[in-house]
Amino acid sequence: MTIKELKNNILSTLYRRFKDNLIGAIQLTELCKENGLIYDSMSQLSSAAQSLKDSGFINITFFTDGDGIIMGLTADGIEYVEENILTQEDLIVDGLNDTSKMVENGHLKFDDGEDISLSEKVSSPFDNPIKVYAPKENIKTIKDLDVEPCFSVNEIADSFISQLDKIVESQSENIPMIGVFAPWGRGKSYFLNLVFEQLNNRNKKWYQKPLFRPKPTYKKYKTIKFNAWKYQDTPAIWAYLYETIYKSASRTQKLLLFLKKLIWSRNFWIVALSIVLSWVIGFLFKTYTSWFNNISDLTALGGIGTFITLAISFAVTIKDNPVSALRIINKYSERKSYIECLGIQNAIESDIEDLLKILSRGKKRVLLCVDDIDRCSNEKMVNIVDSLRTVLENDIIRERLIVICSIDIKKLMHGYELLYANDNSGVREQIDKVFIFSMGLASLGQSQLKEYLRKMMSINNIEISEPIEETLFNINRQTGALYATDPNVEPTSLSDNEIYYIISKYIDRADSTHITPRKLRIMYYQLLFANNLASKRGLVLTDGLINILLSKSLTGSDVDSDQALGDIIEMAVPY
Repeated sequence: MTIKELKNNILSTLYRRFKDNLIGAIQLTELCKENGLIYDSMSQLSSAAQSLKDSGFINITFFTDGDGIIMGLTADGIEYVEENILTQEDLIVDGLNDTSKMVENGHLKFDDGEDISLSEKVSSPFDNPIKVYAPKENIKTIKDLDVEPCFSVNEIADSFISQLDKIVESQSENIPMIGVFAPWGRGKSYFLNLVFEQLNNRNKKWYQKPLFRPKPTYKKYKTIKFNAWKYQDTPAIWAYLYETIYKSASRTQKLLLFLKKLIWSRNFWIVALSIVLSWVIGFLFKTYTSWFNNISDLTALGGIGTFITLAISFAVTIKDNPVSALRIINKYSERKSYIECLGIQNAIESDIEDLLKILSRGKKRVLLCVDDIDRCSNEKMVNIVDSLRTVLENDIIRERLIVICSIDIKKLMHGYELLYANDNSGVREQIDKVFIFSMGLASLGQSQLKEYLRKMMSINNIEISEPIEETLFNINRQTGALYATDPNVEPTSLSDNEIYYIISKYIDRADSTHITPRKLRIMYYQLLFANNLASKRGLVLTDGLINILLSKSLTGSDVDSDQALGDIIEMAVPY
C-alpha cells in the first residue's frame, strides 16, 4: 500500500461519510477499522494524514502516538475528491442519490409526465426568521457571595449545624476534623459562610434577650476563617495558624494572654522578687540601723533595690554562663531536657494551647474553617490536611478546636493515590481516618441552575411563566422515581430499630470481611444524615436507594447520575 493510495482511500471514505450526513469527529484508526482501510504501519498512516492536513483537505488533531481525531473534510478536500478521485459513473450515482434525498425530504416532486418540477420549493427564510437583538449598555455589580440563597441551602446548613452540635457533645477521642466536599465553583465557601452566619445569629439572639435569660440549649462557637494555602510549609502553617487565631481574639482576651505569658515568664519573677527584696531589706535597714537617718526613704530603697537587682542579674548571668566547676555540678546533678530540640512547632503548639484556653472560656468551641486548600498542588494539599490533623492530636487543642476543611474530594483522593500507589481502598480508609464527619454538595440539575441564574440576575417579573422555587434536590433525575407501593400501608418510620434492621440485612449480603467497626459507624451516621436531609422536605427513601447509599459508603461505587434523589447520596456519602 503506497502513501498515495492510502491518502486517496482516506479521502474517499471521508467523502462517503459526508454524503451520508455522518457528521461528527472520528478517530483515525477507528475510521480505518470501520471501513477496512489497510496500512503498513502507524507511522505510514500518520504520515498520510499529516500530508492531507498540510494540503488543507482534512481537519485533524494528532495524539502523541501518531493517532488523531478527524473532524471531517474541508471544502477543498470535497472539491479534490470530486475532481480527481471519483469516476464519472460515481458522480452520476451521487447526483441520483442527492435527487432521491430531496424528493424524500419534500423539496422536489414528480408530476404525471415524470418531469421534475419545483412544486415545493425550499422553505423561505421568512418561515423561520432569525431573531435580532439590539444591545444596550447594562453595567451591573458582580455578585458572588451576596446572591440570594438557592437550592434550599439554608435547610442543608441547618442539618449540618445540628450534626456539628452532636459532634461537639460527643466524648470521642477521634480527631474533630469535618469535610465539606465539592468541586471548584460549586459553592463550598458560600455554604460555609451561611453556616457561620447562622451560628453567629443564634449567639446574637441569645445575648439580646433580657438580663435574666435562660441558659442556651445550643452550643456556642467562635468562628474563624483560615487560608492555609498562603503558607504551605509545615512550620509556616503552624505560625500562620497561631496568628490567625490570635487576630480573632478580642482586646480583653489579648490582654489576658499577655498577662498570663508575663506572669509565667522568668524575667517577670526576677524583677518582682527584686522589688520585694528591695522593700523588705530597706525596711529592715531603716528599722534596725541608723545608716539612713539623713537620707530619704525613697533614695535608700532605690539604692538597695538597684544593688539587689544587679546582684541577682549577676547570679543569673553566672548560672547561664557558669564557670567550669558549676558546669560540672550541673552536668551530673540536673535531669536532661530536650524541649529546646523540639523546634518552632513545639513552641507554637504551646502558644496555641494558651490562646485556645482563653478563647474557649464558657464552654465555647473554636470553629476553624480552612478554605481553598485545592489551590495547592496535590502533594501540598495532602501535607496541609495532615498538618492540621497533627495540630488536633494535642489533647488540649482537640477539646477546644474543630476544623472544617473545604476541599475538592477528587483532588484530595488523587493526592492520597500518589502516596498509596493507586490503592483506592487505602485512600478511602485514610480519608475515613482524617475526617470524623463529611458531607458533599451534590451536582446541580437544569431546574436548579435556572433557579441560581434567576436569583443572580434578580429576575422576579411576571414575563417569565416558570415560578422561582427553591429545589433541595435535582428534579430532573428520573431513574427509580416511579415504584410500586401498597396504598393501604403508611411509609415505615426510619427509626434506630429500622436502621439497625436495614444495615443488618446489608451486612448479610455484603462481603463482611471489608467491614470494620469504624466503617460500620461511618455507614450508620451517613445514613442518618441522609434521613435528616430527606426529612426537610418530607420525602421518602426507598430500600433500593438506601442500599445504593450503603454500597457507596462501603465500596465507593459510583451512583447513576440520573438516579432519583441520588443527590442525597452525593451529600451524605461524598466519596
